[in-house]
Amino acid sequence: MPTPGPCASRSGRRSRSWWCRWCGGRPREELLACVEDVRRDRGFAEVFLRASKVGSRLDVEVDFVVTPDSTAQTVTDFDAVRADLRDRFRALGQDPSMSVGFTADRSWVA
Repeated sequence: MPTPGPCASRSGRRSRSWWCRWCGGRPREELLACVEDVRRDRGFAEVFLRASKVGSRLDVEVDFVVTPDSTAQTVTDFDAVRADLRDRFRALGQDPSMSVGFTADRSWVA
């Protein structure tokens, strides 16, 4: 099982996108790097990230496309993925309200 840890922007640059205002100044790339790292670590085919800001609350929806080769296949495995994401987001100084889904059929999330 991968060790949870902070996710850093691959470019090291700060984004000036709308995401910065919504995520307390965190570049969009940092959050994307977190979900991409988990996708790669667990062997998921794809990941989809959606976020919205309501007042001071950040809502994050993450959906993974699972394949037979993915290392997470059971409910217990999926809960471990959720915990991993939560820990990675917290390491960035974020504690969003999260919804994490898993599907084998990309059409449910694309």
